[in-house]
Amino acid sequence: MLVRRRAGAEDISQPPRLGESADAGYERPGASRAGTRHGCARDIRSRRGLLMSTNATGTRTLKSWEEQDFTEADGRKLTRSAVEYSYSGDIEGQGVQEYVMFYRSETSTSFVGLEQITGRLGGRSGSFVLQHTGELTGTTAEVSWTVVPGSGTGELAGLTGSGGFTATHEEAGNATYRLDYDFR
Repeated sequence: MLVRRRAGAEDISQPPRLGESADAGYERPGASRAGTRHGCARDIRSRRGLLMSTNATGTRTLKSWEEQDFTEADGRKLTRSAVEYSYSGDIEGQGVQEYVMFYRSETSTSFVGLEQITGRLGGRSGSFVLQHTGELTGTTAEVSWTVVPGSGTGELAGLTGSGGFTATHEEAGNATYRLDYDFR
């Protein structure tokens, strides 16, 4: 339960007002505020037990793409792709991945994949694996990804997170990525 603290007033147990931040002037009874600045992320984390994620952004640059059909029926096919990327920005390193892709047509594709990235993330070095899920519609691929639990090595052990990117044929598969991450 959160208790509203007002200067010179008694504790009032009530929810935040419409349009008011859930944390504005509220705290858990008995929670210590020592060593925190009111309103900062650390303060919210200590009062509410939330983990605050870090946002990583940058560019992934396509280095190679080798795709092979492994079955086809009635104009629809399944393919396997071996892909390599380099990363710059908050992630610095190399990615190696495998996609399995289902082509409904040349402009409509669903795909899944695993990618191992080796390098640095937020100043920490090691490797981790991302699980990709995506759709290609026309010339635009929308991809979401999550960090595979337990895949972090070295200083990236305990990494969790999710994010994604949008890539187009016009950009030759290069894209601006985002990864919201934390360590557990």
